[in-house]
Amino acid sequence: ERISDLSKTKLLKLVYLLDVYTTKQTGIPFLGLRYEVWRMGPVNQDLYAEFSSSSKIFDNYVDIDNTGAFPVIRPKKPFEDDEFSDQDIDMLDAVIEKYGAYQANELSLITHKRGGLWDTAAEKNGLKDFFNNSQTHTTNCLINLKDLLDDDVKKQKYEGYLEDERIQQTLNA
Repeated sequence: ERISDLSKTKLLKLVYLLDVYTTKQTGIPFLGLRYEVWRMGPVNQDLYAEFSSSSKIFDNYVDIDNTGAFPVIRPKKPFEDDEFSDQDIDMLDAVIEKYGAYQANELSLITHKRGGLWDTAAEKNGLKDFFNNSQTHTTNCLINLKDLLDDDVKKQKYEGYLEDERIQQTLNA
């Protein structure tokens, strides 16, 4: 609700930047989504699909307004922070303050920054030529948020987080 003209692209970039920011700060991503190296940047495939059609998962929370030049995501009701800790809210606020006013194309420049996770993964996996020649637009090559960390304590927290996720997935299977 605090970001006007929230397009799908801008939303996808902000979600990624939120996970990057929180991983750098705490060693644990905010949402813990998987991001793939796509031509247009790091993308969570599930969110991309969800906001490429009529939203089903978020239907109670947002509307997708298709009346303008590009679809805009608008809240259906005010944000409820009762599911979030004070630290979570601080992290959300920091990302909104830092990146919320940027346009989607400006956020793309940030997420494609030379030496960043997307750039490094695209280079390492030989994807840049495919992207530049429009041979492909999507890949299943994953971005590893652990590559952000140079602090051993945060690396251990991240590994612990991943282990907790694996255990939870096993229990849910």
